[in-house]
This record gives sequence, structure tokens and C-alpha cells, in this order.
Amino acid sequence: MKEYLLPRTGRFYKANLHAHTTVSDGKMTPAEVKKAYKARGYAVVAFTDHDVMVDQTALSDADFLALNGWELAINEARPWSHAARTYHFSLIAESPEADRQVFFLPRGDFRGNAGQYAAAVRTTGETVYAYNYSPIFANRLIRAAHAAGFLVFYNHPNYSLQTGDDFLPLEGLDGMEIHNGASYSWGFGDDGNTTRFDRMLRRGHTSILPIAADDNHAADTEDPANELFTGFMMIKADTLSYTAITSALKAGHAYASQGPEIYELSVEEGRVHIATSEVREILLRTGDRGAERRFGQLTEADFNIRRDMGYFRFEAVDAHGKRAVTRAYDAARFGR
Repeated sequence: MKEYLLPRTGRFYKANLHAHTTVSDGKMTPAEVKKAYKARGYAVVAFTDHDVMVDQTALSDADFLALNGWELAINEARPWSHAARTYHFSLIAESPEADRQVFFLPRGDFRGNAGQYAAAVRTTGETVYAYNYSPIFANRLIRAAHAAGFLVFYNHPNYSLQTGDDFLPLEGLDGMEIHNGASYSWGFGDDGNTTRFDRMLRRGHTSILPIAADDNHAADTEDPANELFTGFMMIKADTLSYTAITSALKAGHAYASQGPEIYELSVEEGRVHIATSEVREILLRTGDRGAERRFGQLTEADFNIRRDMGYFRFEAVDAHGKRAVTRAYDAARFGR
């Protein structure tokens, strides 16, 4: 019997899950961010300004959904410099009712205009006087965020200068950025990000979504170095409603992309079928050495899956080198 790894029903909604505005250090107001992204076919934007969460759901309409959230930074315990390591997490509310921030520092080092909103922040009540740069503290944050009704995405490991010692011990992440528009435009690139993703998967964290997002701070201009519109998520859901979108993310019904599209991902009797927009290669990545690559002018491909592969996932790469990346799936369940 054929099973659909991306749901057969529903529709895909294009999303940017990491966005900054004039609430913190962005150049556009929330309304301007909505206008810019909606004009380019986006249906969802998560507003993740630094340090403070401001309710933006009033921006939602029949064709656009605003998700609430914020970005939290845990910096190395030394003066901030170009060499300091940092954890950056986007915390996205699973519903509008999740309106209390976790681990909020009322006297924090607020980015941009964020300090103007600090007095209005509602918190979960847990007092944290300082952040501790360590995986132990980061895991405390992840647990507290989940308990308060938030998804947690781990941002831009290249820009954060982190090694496996920093990120491999993280537990319970909902997503990990494999493309970040801001750090990409600043020269950090995406080098090694899918390798980092695979290292997490091989640790057993196979429910993590790959995330492609803009981390936009700039204004909407024609500057080719601009970080806007460089990476996005395609989320498969039945409706463009708040909980339908966040539930789809939580269930893994999405993929990350810089351009290529994935139309179908299904499996039948240990054979996986993937259908895409036109690409030059389709790659099967696995938890062992069973990786495969197909070349050509491709719009579909089929691969055999073994039970002992650990996991499998796909990348589709277009003629410009831009790629779409799926989450990982359990080979023991779907293979033969």
C-alpha cells in the first residue's frame, strides 16, 4: 500500500520562519514585511524579533498568516566579539494563546528597538538572572519552551561559530537551519550545514526539520546581496490557519528550499518515489553508506530503501545549485 511521506491532501504554503522588523533591529515594520513577502507568494511569516515577542496576529488575513515568536541568544560568557560563540533559537508559538515568554531577561541587552517593548512582555514566571552558555542550559530552555507551547528552531550554526560539542547534545529541537539568508549574504554561506544536520540525525534526532529561512533585517530593495527571499519552507496543511500550520510543522509535513519544489514523496513496498520541479540531480541521503545520486533533467526518481539504513532523506538540486531538503524518515519502518 502506498504511503505519502508528505500528505497527499491539503496544499503547500510558502513560509519564512525567521524574520526581524523594527520591533528589534530590522529595517521594515511588521506591516511592510507582510507586504513584501505576500507580494512574492509567501503565505506565512513567523515574526521572530530579538528578545521580545510582540503579537502580530492582527496582520493575518485570508491569504496571509502571521505567527508569533522571538529569537533568543545565549552568548559565551566573555565580552561579545567576532570570535564569541552563541546559541540562537527561534521560539514560535504553537497557538496565539501561547503568549508568555520563557527565560526572559528584563534587564537584557536588547537588540535595536526591542527594549521599548520589554515592559509589556508576559512571562511564564520562571526567574532567570543570567544565561549560561552550555548545552545543559540550552536544553533547559528547550524543555521550558515546549512546556509553554513553543516550537524551537536552532539557527545559523555557521554564523554562531559552534562545533559538534555545542549542538550535538541538544535534545528535543523541532528544527535546525540549513540555510540562513542573513549569514549567507554576510559571507558565511551554507557550507557544512547539511553535514551538521546529518550529524544530528545520526545521533538519533530524526524528527528534526531542516529549516531554510531569511533571517531578514534589510529593507525590500533590488540589492542582489539582500538576504530577503533566499530560503523558504513549504508547509503542507489543510488550511491556512494558525494551528493547522504549526501542527503541520510539528508533524514534519514540510520541506526546506532555496528554489526547487517537491510535489510528492511516497513509498510503496520499500521503494520511494519523489516528484519535483525540474532539477539537475536528486540525492538520497541515508544513515549509512547507502547514499545514491541521480543526474539529468529530472522531475522524478525512485529509490529502494533498506530497513537497516537507519534513516533516509532527499535533496533536489537545480541548475543554479539551489536545493530543496526533506526531513529524515525511519528506514526500519518504510524499507524492505
